[in-house]
Amino acid sequence: MFLELAKRRVLFSTRDAKERFGAQWEEKRDEHLEEYRQNQIFLSITIMLAMCTELEAKFRYGKRDDIRYLWTVLSEHSDMTKDLWETPYSTLLI
Repeated sequence: MFLELAKRRVLFSTRDAKERFGAQWEEKRDEHLEEYRQNQIFLSITIMLAMCTELEAKFRYGKRDDIRYLWTVLSEHSDMTKDLWETPYSTLLI
């Protein structure tokens, strides 16, 4: 976890951003920050979808097809989501 935080320090430290990116540090930092935000959004949605999958598998609310559809759509845009879907969660919704 500490290693991941160390990698992200460039997003939150002006000094580190200047050292890493040079003269155009603000623009490059903003690009990295946008990528970080998008990754965090996909992570949050994936975690919520994983919880929905667990609940559907346990209680059978009848949302199996809707959840499978969401996994399929999100998996096209996020490798992390695709890996989670293909590993444990695709078997829960059979």
